[in-house]
Amino acid sequence: MLHVDAQTIRLASRQGGVISRAQARRLGLTSRQIDYRLSVGRWERVGDLGYRLIPVTEPRQLLVAATVLVPGAVVSHDSAAHLHGVLDDEPPMPIMSVHSRTTHDLLGLDVRRCHDLLDTHVVSVDGLPVTTPERTIFDLASTHSLGSLAWVTARLASEGRLSFSALEQVVSEIGRRGKPGTSLMRELLESLDLEQSDESPLERRGRRLLDQAKCRCGYESEYPMPWLPRRRFDDAFPSHKLAIEWDSIRYHGQRDSFETDRQRDRLAAEHGWRVLRFTWADVTRRPEGVVRTVRRTLGCGAGTLS
Repeated sequence: MLHVDAQTIRLASRQGGVISRAQARRLGLTSRQIDYRLSVGRWERVGDLGYRLIPVTEPRQLLVAATVLVPGAVVSHDSAAHLHGVLDDEPPMPIMSVHSRTTHDLLGLDVRRCHDLLDTHVVSVDGLPVTTPERTIFDLASTHSLGSLAWVTARLASEGRLSFSALEQVVSEIGRRGKPGTSLMRELLESLDLEQSDESPLERRGRRLLDQAKCRCGYESEYPMPWLPRRRFDDAFPSHKLAIEWDSIRYHGQRDSFETDRQRDRLAAEHGWRVLRFTWADVTRRPEGVVRTVRRTLGCGAGTLS
């Protein structure tokens, strides 16, 4: 029997300190033998799912334990974002998603129930089942701001780990009226400019703000850079040597675009130009700030939207 105990400990050490009841039975333990180990405190029951043999508090080990004990459990939300490398801080409690038909409660874990986690929404990260980057972003939308989602989206896209079309597919599959995060995800998709028209939604909204700024000096769209005519500013006030760039997530999420933008800004400064950059969140959530910044930079006063 000592040999069986050694086997159970070795197995539990690889599984976040736990084994399932089925695993214990496969190792040759009877129900009476299992009950004895529980009664003397050698094992600890984890709900009706299995047994804890080794106490652990480290978040990753808790996640491993959950995937062993709960069929179909998937690391999700902020825990998934942390494993994907886009959130530095782990959530206070590791987060797992399980099917809504299950009723599992695991000590030390935040268990979320859902009925729309598809097989295509799950990938393996370091041996753990984790929601895909696209599904993770949708899950984050229920608790995070548009700015945070945009930053995470841009970072994953720049590293080649996120597909805009896959993100659109996830929203079409599970987005619905009343589901937390749906409206914010649709706003995020609009800001991505997936149709790639000649004038993006961000540019259209931004230019409306420039019109409403009502500065005496007019602006020109797609203005050629004087020192590099093949390249263009989104908009410019040539008489004031002021350029406006509308930073869409889609373009600025591309690999190396961040560095390229900064090189262009430095080159503009060398030629006496200033560059103002505005994001989707700036234009849609802080329009007064955009108008005020442009007017003050041009020397037109603060100004307000009409």
